Amino acid sequence: MPKISSMSLSLIPFVSNTDSTRLQMASKQIQQSLSSPNTEIPYVISSNYIDLVKSSPHGIKIAPDSGQVVFKDKGIMVVFYENLNRIETFSIPKVKRVFSHYGSVLRFALYENIHFNKGDVLWYYDAFRNGIPAVGYNVNVMYSVLAGYNHEDALLISESFAERAVTVYTEKLFIPVFPNSIFKPIYRDPETGQMRRFPLPKYRVLPNGVVLEQTQISDEMRHLVTISMLLNFISDTPFNQVKTTIPEDDAVIASIKVHLMKKRDKIKMLDQETLKELIQLNKIYGKHIVESYDDLRAKMGEKYAKYTLEKYMICKNRKVKYKGKYNFTDAIFIIELDIASVKKSKPGDKFANRYAGKGVVSLIIPDELRPVTASGKKIDYIISPFTVFSRMNLGQVLETMVAKAVQQVDENIKNGANLVDELKRLDPILKILHGESGNYYVKYQNLLTELEQDKERQNEFMQLVASSNLFIEAKPFHMIDVYKLNQIINQQFAPIQEPVFIKKELVQYIKDKLHVQTFPVRDLWINSLTGPQYILKLSKIADDILWARDLGRIKTVTGQPHRGKSKEGGIRLGYMEQDGLLAHGTIRALQELRTVKADYVGMKRDLIKQYVRNGEYDMDKFDYTQNTDENKALTFSAVDKIIDFLRY
Repeated sequence: MPKISSMSLSLIPFVSNTDSTRLQMASKQIQQSLSSPNTEIPYVISSNYIDLVKSSPHGIKIAPDSGQVVFKDKGIMVVFYENLNRIETFSIPKVKRVFSHYGSVLRFALYENIHFNKGDVLWYYDAFRNGIPAVGYNVNVMYSVLAGYNHEDALLISESFAERAVTVYTEKLFIPVFPNSIFKPIYRDPETGQMRRFPLPKYRVLPNGVVLEQTQISDEMRHLVTISMLLNFISDTPFNQVKTTIPEDDAVIASIKVHLMKKRDKIKMLDQETLKELIQLNKIYGKHIVESYDDLRAKMGEKYAKYTLEKYMICKNRKVKYKGKYNFTDAIFIIELDIASVKKSKPGDKFANRYAGKGVVSLIIPDELRPVTASGKKIDYIISPFTVFSRMNLGQVLETMVAKAVQQVDENIKNGANLVDELKRLDPILKILHGESGNYYVKYQNLLTELEQDKERQNEFMQLVASSNLFIEAKPFHMIDVYKLNQIINQQFAPIQEPVFIKKELVQYIKDKLHVQTFPVRDLWINSLTGPQYILKLSKIADDILWARDLGRIKTVTGQPHRGKSKEGGIRLGYMEQDGLLAHGTIRALQELRTVKADYVGMKRDLIKQYVRNGEYDMDKFDYTQNTDENKALTFSAVDKIIDFLRY
């Protein structure tokens, strides 16, 4: 079947049952989805779903010809295609940046000297599983209103799903080391007892990498000044810099490379202890570059080896600017760190199904309080039923109905049930989805015959199901007898709509969160549409969207913050945001946003002044009757200096 209009749309089953406006949103949201090592293949796919493999050169590589893996080491793979008589080089690090700072984890790659055939998979990242696209999670969904916590686009998720739907962050840091650089020891190596200045791959590290401290700032003022402000204070000469790498518990170093940029006999540094540690690290973490170069040169020649390693591993020829007039070519060493971190979902993160049924997490339910269906399924995702009718995206209901049957067959196979007997249970559903003369249904019948006759093929099929999950195909455009489909699933599988038990402890938990006393606390049974649905985690992460600052540059004419992170700008407070704060009674927060965090310079001075003297800030102690000149008189030179810097 030809593509509908885009690759994203062709991934959606039951397209003809969804509103066209919703489909446009769905196409965009599929492109915004974030994969992780936990993503799965959906229970129900479209007829064009596998075509995503052909259009994803950065997530998976299918061999265009038979050949051999010539070289594979330290994130580099070199393959030779026999009939094409061509060499191709790939960069396949353990964690690859996909867009912005989000990362994708390498799931599979062939080993060195392995021979492959045309059409074989050379490597793929976590957006694929067994070579099949896997960008979301199969989650048990419940359509129900729950005390207003999932009104409109809000939704509730379970604690276990929040831990499963993680986001991988990746960052590559280059730390240049100049003759005048000084690094502070930050921890003691538990193995050697040596004080170390640089984190090793087995230790965790701050995602920002290097924190620079200005020694001229007093201790009382240092905690007031953010890292971004400090970078602006630093002068062009590095004599007054102290660099330190600070470990933290939410990121880990995936790899470290120490590049020696000068000849060993020309190395001179003021800090001899730092120099000794760098030379030691270069012998350990710089040696693998030499080994890779020698190995690749022996196989591919000196010119190709030098080109490949300089492009993918060695940053000696990169003209990357450093702060001030210095650049990387002036450095003695360059420390290259690959930093990765994994963060679970939290309130404010955005999720969606494949039909643009999107929502923002309003509450995370503890696992022991999750609703449970009459058939024993624990609910991990609660969404408002109004999103189906008000937005006319009925395709998600069909997906839930069909996926409920596929999930039950998949679980039975994994629990040891007869493979062929379980697959035959899907026969009436596939007849409705494709018709008896449909190409997919004919292939399904042939597969059943093959599995019955070939035990080896049956074992291979069961291993594939065990390593991922069972899935079936549905046509994007097809007139489906929904009533007959509903009847079959209700008779042979768990009912589509079934009672869901809600514990009184969950009701009390919601009451405590809402701070209301309007509804009684008791155990509840609610009839609701439940079943698995394919849920995507979108790149709209709360930690990345909620960004503001108390102090920063402002426009000289209006006194308002600059726009954009690149200009150290702030977020604007519109009427909708203001009304939302008023509706929730957050008067103090609104007062602070409209004064201290806006263009009231007098209160900014008072904020800094109170922090420096007391370490705390009390908005009520500011005298609003004083004019600007009197406010200036209350400040001292250090505060004036910072305010002048912030304004201009």
